[in-house]
Amino acid sequence: MGTVTTTVYDAKQLFLKHAGPEEPEVVYRFGNDINKVDSGPTKGVYAAGNLIALSRNFADSSWEKTNSATAVANQIGYDGRANMASTVSDPGAAFSSIRYTVDIAQEDADFILSAFFKKDTDTSRFPLLRLWFRGNTDRIYDCFVNTATGAVAGTNLAVDSDCDSDDWGTYWRVSVTANNDVAANNQILAEVYPSIGTVWKAYSAAATGSAIVDQVDLVRGRTSMSAPDIRA
Repeated sequence: MGTVTTTVYDAKQLFLKHAGPEEPEVVYRFGNDINKVDSGPTKGVYAAGNLIALSRNFADSSWEKTNSATAVANQIGYDGRANMASTVSDPGAAFSSIRYTVDIAQEDADFILSAFFKKDTDTSRFPLLRLWFRGNTDRIYDCFVNTATGAVAGTNLAVDSDCDSDDWGTYWRVSVTANNDVAANNQILAEVYPSIGTVWKAYSAAATGSAIVDQVDLVRGRTSMSAPDIRA
């Protein structure tokens, strides 16, 4: 990717994706949050920080494996480090995923979920990135990923949500941005499906296959990080 020299917004001009030299990577919000600056000249400002404690170690038990999904750290990561990316596999006739749960404050707030998908030529299956608000009235925002072209397609997206991808060399960095518009929801499920279907934008439990995945970030606010916030 290299050094970020300009401020870049998403295609809809809703969300700041990369902060340029004069654009601080923070977002102003009210309320209580672990990323809030409580004192000094930036009081009331939230720094962009990853809410996922283990952002690359998908084999850890903190990452739930649904329907017999597997994750093996055996691939070169987006940063060139060996065995940091994982082959995530869907082995059978069910929707299989790796899932990380984060507790959040019960408030109306914006979040960005991003993940790295290794480029390949496989169009026999399509992975999916899901941002799921849970607790009272579920809100699910999905982003289909074409690992051959970098194309993405959102489903269940609201008017103020977005699905996007960036070219990071041998990887695509895919992101979903959405608002938890139900204040009683108190959890986020960050999910990666290696094979959600065999046809573009069509869900199929029968789909099987794998995808190489690295570094998942979950950030509170509408401002994402230019560089990933790696947590072991």
